Amino acid sequence: RDGRLVWAEEDFQPNILHDEGELYLLVLAFDTDYGQGFPASAPANLYLGLDNRSGLSEGDTLATVVAAEPSGNGYARIPISTSTGFTLSQPGAAYQADSGVRTFTASGGVIGPVRHRFLATAASGTTGKLLCSVPLSVERTLQDGDKLNTTLVIAMGE
Repeated sequence: RDGRLVWAEEDFQPNILHDEGELYLLVLAFDTDYGQGFPASAPANLYLGLDNRSGLSEGDTLATVVAAEPSGNGYARIPISTSTGFTLSQPGAAYQADSGVRTFTASGGVIGPVRHRFLATAASGTTGKLLCSVPLSVERTLQDGDKLNTTLVIAMGE
């Protein structure tokens, strides 16, 4: 805010792959219509969002997220291209997809508090699938004009 650093960089936080996310990846990999309304191919974009759920569970869905997702004051889920928006790597034993730095900006009021980042198949609402979530290191509230630079890293394997 006002050109000052409000929060410093945070350490790696483990992610949770939700049940919907597991099934989504399997449907895409094995090209099957499991009868769950999944697309036959990857969508053009996935969407990064913020929420204030009290905890994370594999059984969470977008309906769970929307109840705790901010609205207004410049908040919107950020589209990330599935063809160019993620960098895939294997820095150790685990494979990972890295979204690169994405920025949420509060405009006209407060966004938050928020505790988690999530990745979904829908730009808004509950019609898509919740793929994964990652906690922030601390709860954050963005005041008018604040920016939250964040990266979502999805790690799979040990």
